Amino acid sequence: MANHGKGHIKQKLTVEQINSDLLEINHNRFNDCFTITHENHGEEIWLLILGKEEDEYGFQIWFNIKENEIEWPHTHNGSSGWWFQETFVSLLISKYDGMISDDGCDGEWKPEFHIKYPHMIDWFMITANFVKGKIKKALYKKMANGSYKEELQYLPKEIISVI
Repeated sequence: MANHGKGHIKQKLTVEQINSDLLEINHNRFNDCFTITHENHGEEIWLLILGKEEDEYGFQIWFNIKENEIEWPHTHNGSSGWWFQETFVSLLISKYDGMISDDGCDGEWKPEFHIKYPHMIDWFMITANFVKGKIKKALYKKMANGSYKEELQYLPKEIISVI
């Protein structure tokens, strides 16, 4: 079974509303760097693609919308892929005053990822922030910075300034 996240919304969502909101988030937060497409194959599905599919780092995020629920499988595109996905999700669900849950966790929580980790480096530093001991913390920060710089080289240049 895939690990999926879900956004629980009080009002019924429409295709037009989701289209508009995803385009707005893409424009305001990500400098229009994602290509967003909508398809209906018996379910409403949105694909968010960063870069070109033939690029080494091209990847996609998809959302499945069911009346008052938004579902997404977690990306497997490294820490930067996770940050992009969770930032999009958090911004989208917060527009509807919704709550988030996950197959891998108990309970629901407010969509605050975009507030806690406004920049990608903040997400990469999460492990270092929980480590005890000055030397160990310094080592984890160095590793996080290295991983961050490594992933940056694969991202489209247009998005670097906004992450």
